[in-house]
Amino acid sequence: MWMIVYLLEMIYHSYINKVKLSKEFDMTDKGPLGYYFGIQVNRDHKNKTLYLFQEKYIHDVLIKFNMSLCKPISTPMQTRLKLSKDMSITLH
Repeated sequence: MWMIVYLLEMIYHSYINKVKLSKEFDMTDKGPLGYYFGIQVNRDHKNKTLYLFQEKYIHDVLIKFNMSLCKPISTPMQTRLKLSKDMSITLH
């Protein structure tokens, strides 16, 4: 859970700081973030939501270790967890 919160903070601040950073460094805008540290990122600007998926990463790991045909099991973590501003942490 902390990794997801940390990534959300990084993604959020990267959009805010893009203008500031571009004044200091030569940068190339590669377009909207789609994949970052094994996490697929989908933004819905209209509904102001951010969706994170790890399906591709998990699929790639299963193929790498010849486990793509293994039977799935339930996850011990809550599925479809909705994150809110109240759950965020302040990074110093």
